[in-house]
Amino acid sequence: MFIADVVNVQVDESALEENGRLALESTNPIVYSHGEYYDTGEKLGTFGYSVRKKKKKKTGGK
Repeated sequence: MFIADVVNVQVDESALEENGRLALESTNPIVYSHGEYYDTGEKLGTFGYSVRKKKKKKTGGK
């Protein structure tokens, strides 16, 4: 586990969408873990996707 205070962040403007959102999927990031490098890029899900409640269907009744 790493605990840190982020004191500075730099982003190449080519990695930003028009609304300022970081388009991480277009940056082809790599991850270093336990002495090995891994490619990332496939979106696996979103925060809470495994416990997200299904939306209820609207019924035509009162």
